[in-house]
Amino acid sequence: MVRLMAARVGYVAVGLVATLAANAAPSRADEFYRGKQVSVYIGYGPGGTYDTYGRLLAHYMSRYVPGNPTFVPRNMPGAGSKLLASYLYSAAPKDGREFGVIWSGLILDSLLDESRSEKFDASRFSWIGSMNKSTRGGVVWHTAPAQSLEDALHKTMVVGSTGARSGLGLYPLLLNRLIGAKFKIVGGYKGSTDMSLAMERGELDAIVGIDIANILNVKPDWFAAMKAKVFLQLSLQKDPQFPHAPLVMDFISKAEDRQFMKLFLAADDLSYLFIAPPSIPADRLRVLREAFVAVTKDPAFLVEAKKRNVEVKPTSGEAIASLVSDIYSTPASLLAQARALVNKQ
Repeated sequence: MVRLMAARVGYVAVGLVATLAANAAPSRADEFYRGKQVSVYIGYGPGGTYDTYGRLLAHYMSRYVPGNPTFVPRNMPGAGSKLLASYLYSAAPKDGREFGVIWSGLILDSLLDESRSEKFDASRFSWIGSMNKSTRGGVVWHTAPAQSLEDALHKTMVVGSTGARSGLGLYPLLLNRLIGAKFKIVGGYKGSTDMSLAMERGELDAIVGIDIANILNVKPDWFAAMKAKVFLQLSLQKDPQFPHAPLVMDFISKAEDRQFMKLFLAADDLSYLFIAPPSIPADRLRVLREAFVAVTKDPAFLVEAKKRNVEVKPTSGEAIASLVSDIYSTPASLLAQARALVNKQ
């Protein structure tokens, strides 16, 4: 009996030690940040949307990180935020005291652009969260012979391009390749402003790959007067704001083709991406992720974001990690095809 009692006491003691150990990690992370200064780097210069998101997060983050450290925004512009991504990947301390906001397209760049001097494996970053989602799509002029993606499978639709590496040139190429669309791609345009004028002059039938929210803001009269309409959504999930515009994935049936398209669509689901260096302690990453989510639900933060005219459609760090893992599992054969495609023009 004495031996049995001793054994039971031993099991209880072991269980108590295990419980205390399980609870110790958050305490260590919480205590780590007390009195610390945390740098929130912004991969672009002052005054833009990236700067707004970065500074807003830095202002509110301290409220939700135990120990209430000071969060300091710092601009590190250069090469479309590649300078910052390279710094976080290789030079920044890996203890959770530095993170920043970059262009989400670098996830794809790190896979496809083998000529870059800034070498990093984007899948190794510690993902904190993203602030917004972009819905790219197609906008067609009211006099165009083809008015829908279904039409474009049978009739020529003339669209503009700024080059194969931009969405405004890449997506028509992808649709021609994957679903047999008949987009006639006219290159040489500097951007969506030039293309908009070309549509009004009758030179182009449509713009494919444009940020829909942006064109709605810039050209509200087009849609109010029914001069143009959104005829396609280029996204992984349908935006309910455009219920009559079909989702591109609904036109792609083959699993390999869906994986190929997902490779290009993923970055737009992760706009304004906050990342930390690889291999920061898991308990500190958890603290930063939870604080990020809490900030994006803070009523005061949301009011201020609205005043500054920035949209908040967040994605959690865990969801980003899952999506990036999926992208990085793309077979080498598909990656080779993707590299060939983006270098076509």
